[in-house]
Amino acid sequence: MTERLLTRTLNALAKRVDSGMFNNYPPPGGHDEHRRLLAQWFASVGMRADPQRLLLTSGAHHAVSVALSVSCGYGGTLFTEIHTYPGAIALAKHHRLRLVGVQMDEEGIIPEALAQVLESSPTAHAALYVTPTMQNPTTSTMSLARREAIVAVCRKHDIAIIEDDVYNLGLDPQLLPLAMLAPERTFYANSMSKTLNPTLRIGGLVVPAGRLDEAEATLQSTAIMVSPLSCAVMEQWLIDGTAETVSRAIQQESDRRMTLARSILGELVRQPSHIGYHVWLPMQADQAARVYQAALTLGIQLTPPEATAACPDAKEGGLRLCLGALPISDMSTALAKIARLIRETLHDHLTYPPVTF
Repeated sequence: MTERLLTRTLNALAKRVDSGMFNNYPPPGGHDEHRRLLAQWFASVGMRADPQRLLLTSGAHHAVSVALSVSCGYGGTLFTEIHTYPGAIALAKHHRLRLVGVQMDEEGIIPEALAQVLESSPTAHAALYVTPTMQNPTTSTMSLARREAIVAVCRKHDIAIIEDDVYNLGLDPQLLPLAMLAPERTFYANSMSKTLNPTLRIGGLVVPAGRLDEAEATLQSTAIMVSPLSCAVMEQWLIDGTAETVSRAIQQESDRRMTLARSILGELVRQPSHIGYHVWLPMQADQAARVYQAALTLGIQLTPPEATAACPDAKEGGLRLCLGALPISDMSTALAKIARLIRETLHDHLTYPPVTF
């Protein structure tokens, strides 16, 4: 967020400030108008949500935490991709959940692999946490057919779905969210942090109709309310078009950085089918550990391979590179160093895992 944009936003808020919004507690799920506006934003990325089933949260991470509490409680089971969002792993540990990683291919979780683990595991107090679009860390994106297959497996085994959709930019209207394919069992989490500004900690959780009371109670016990200032900024940006302008600019910058990363990393990087803010360098788990340690000795900070591993003993792994941290003027040098480091560390022992990982 530039100083000019921040100044313009705060000036606009000052002219129409509502003291009641800052002095009174909102309803448990947030003010109706703010829920309607966030539902409108969700619609722009392909998720049609009923505002009455949408609860405001302090970002998508908080939304996932609420969904875990409702669907798994404490001591339940969380099924997820074999490589997954580090925050989900941390939340699973916090909730004392048994974490079960499910095998993946280029589209994400394999339906047959999910069915196999569900058949051999208790599914009471359990949920599937999944990122169907631009999965973190592997950049996998599920086709519509894969999404329908995953939903069918979850219906057969009567298990809840927690869908993390923060990387969906609405670029392909055919890729329906799981929450629209299975609204009766899917908790849908999204936010404005990834697409607009990381400090705008406002997100939403779309809850299955029968779980709304539980979710509201959990929400109140964990956050009381979302920051009124964040809600006011969201409202202003959606009203005056700033949200759309900023989102479009971020997409263009993301595309530019992704193109640069592909050109430098070449065969080392997995080629994603979706615009995003990270890339995945697939390699064996022991190789990823060696590269990570070698990078540390040179002062290069990478995501620790174990941070994204739902199954610590998995042989196949990789490294996630965030493309948004550095100024783009420094990216070419940084990426070239990483590419050279990988090749020098692994020499001709570098092998790539098969499609399934």
